[in-house]
Amino acid sequence: MRGTQLDAADIKLESAPGGVPSGPGTPRGQSEAHFLPEGLSLDQYEQEIIREALRRADGNKSQAARMLGLTRNALRYRLTQMGLEA
Repeated sequence: MRGTQLDAADIKLESAPGGVPSGPGTPRGQSEAHFLPEGLSLDQYEQEIIREALRRADGNKSQAARMLGLTRNALRYRLTQMGLEA
């Protein structure tokens, strides 16, 4: 990670080739079939990214929120939805 913000290049997830949908602005030859990592729903993918940001921030929610480009309250809301914060 280069700075305090988590970039897409910082997230390493296993996925099948062609993991990005086709359409305007997408590289040629990539299909819509594997937009998300295989076997993950959007909610699961979001949770994985949030957990990774928290791990990199050593549990510091303010720092993790900054990495994700969220406010601390937005991160806390998502954590509550995930059942990780009361």
